[in-house]
Amino acid sequence: MLNQLDRENINKAIDRIINNINEALPKIDKPINVRIEELKKISTNITITESKMLLSDICVSLRKETLKKEIYKNIDNKLKFDDLDMFDKIDNKFIFEIPNNIDYKNGEELKKSLTQSGIIFSAGGVVSIIIKSLIPVSIGLILAGVWYYTAQKNENTRKEKMNEITNKYLKNIKISLQEWVKSIEKYYDEEVDKLEEELKNE
Repeated sequence: MLNQLDRENINKAIDRIINNINEALPKIDKPINVRIEELKKISTNITITESKMLLSDICVSLRKETLKKEIYKNIDNKLKFDDLDMFDKIDNKFIFEIPNNIDYKNGEELKKSLTQSGIIFSAGGVVSIIIKSLIPVSIGLILAGVWYYTAQKNENTRKEKMNEITNKYLKNIKISLQEWVKSIEKYYDEEVDKLEEELKNE
């Protein structure tokens, strides 16, 4: 489990991701279709790159907190914890490659891909993730879902509300990243709890 300071630092890192996307968006006026493509491309590139670094920080923080426990003062127990290789387990649950192409408009196909990956969206465009899925979760696919649920359902009002939709999209990315962190923490805690139960019963 993350401690309060680590949680605050992770939230600040998520805020930086959103700020970096905002700052990278072109400030000059362009046709609406160009602005949309730039928003999707910039947000995907920045989020994928920076979330991979964030994942590493999360795993370091979780490990540090775990090893503070009394049970791991026993060297054999610590070695068994190290054998779990939780960073590798968690890292293998996610795909951090920039996708060549994601069909943001084919809603049914997109929803099927999201469901298969254990990604669940609210109608408002916020994600929750079940990372016990056998299929690794693509961060790019998460962003495709956030965009679809945020903007594609407002097709007729996009031109008049581009700034409003951009802000809502970035807000939904932020909340989805926070939910992503919670899913990592939950998965980690469940795996460590299972190990500790085994150690206590030896």
